[in-house]
Amino acid sequence: MRSIKTRFPHTLVFMLFVWIGCQDKQETSTSKLAPRQGRVLMHASQNALESYLDALVYGDADGVFASHHESSLQSHWCSMDSFTTLLGELSQRKDEKSCEQARVLTSDADAMSTLSEEEQLMFQTLRFVCEQEREKPTCQDYAKKVFLSGLTQGELWREGVSEYKIQKISEVKSGEARAYVDLVTGSRSLLKKTITLVYLEDGQRWVVLD
Repeated sequence: MRSIKTRFPHTLVFMLFVWIGCQDKQETSTSKLAPRQGRVLMHASQNALESYLDALVYGDADGVFASHHESSLQSHWCSMDSFTTLLGELSQRKDEKSCEQARVLTSDADAMSTLSEEEQLMFQTLRFVCEQEREKPTCQDYAKKVFLSGLTQGELWREGVSEYKIQKISEVKSGEARAYVDLVTGSRSLLKKTITLVYLEDGQRWVVLD
């Protein structure tokens, strides 16, 4: 699932259901892992980094999301008014036929690649709306869905992380730090990874940026 912006929600909704008709004729969870206590920190961001890495080790996808920038309001590209309107309109107009069409199409990478970005957005958003238990899904719900989709499809998640060691955390500039981490994957191979963390003023917390 990719994140794509649009400025024309009403037009997109109309196009979506016309497209389907033509074809027929033819809750942010937080990590349960508490930061370690009683040791000297390399940097103020270390607790956040450890929560993120612990969540990877334990296969806690919600915990990874909670420790990541995507869980913050500052990251919500979908919070723009037009996208919020699109979510609302699709929630009202979805039906069993359109939901099944969206599920089938978004499961077929080749078919999706033939569509424009606007069409891909419509079907991705419609599938999200159809699969949500909430009557009125939010931008936060969508942001989490996109993030977890990418996370669980990634090689690192599939292989798994069994151990990690933080080698160093350096202040890049005010409100931004860079961590150098050694990860031991499920295949027992060693992966050296650089992780950027940023400080969110509104939430007064550090989160992993990438």
